[in-house]
Amino acid sequence: MKNETEAGNKKLSKAVGALIATRRKALGLTQSELAEQVNIEQESMSRIETGTITPSLSRLVSLADALDCPVETLLRPASHRKQDQALVMAELLDELSSAERAFALGVIKDFVSLVKAKK
Repeated sequence: MKNETEAGNKKLSKAVGALIATRRKALGLTQSELAEQVNIEQESMSRIETGTITPSLSRLVSLADALDCPVETLLRPASHRKQDQALVMAELLDELSSAERAFALGVIKDFVSLVKAKK
């Protein structure tokens, strides 16, 4: 159980780090610039982005502030909770037209049917 929890925490750290890196790059910031804004060394920023270390809650809030986004932007896409995943899907669907959303829903329904048929 402990190894399972550690593995889950490692995956979460990597996912959150990747989201931080993606947001940083979208804003055109370097690791050094972001590190300076949150008052840490560039090496620490690198370790956060690669998931080697997990940012504390207060550091995560500082990063979200520096990246001009809500904290959940850095957490929700990394979550394995069904509710969080549903919100991420809703946000993605929100960017589509009515016809595109209907198509996406059809794809999801077909996928679920295929998965259920395999069981």
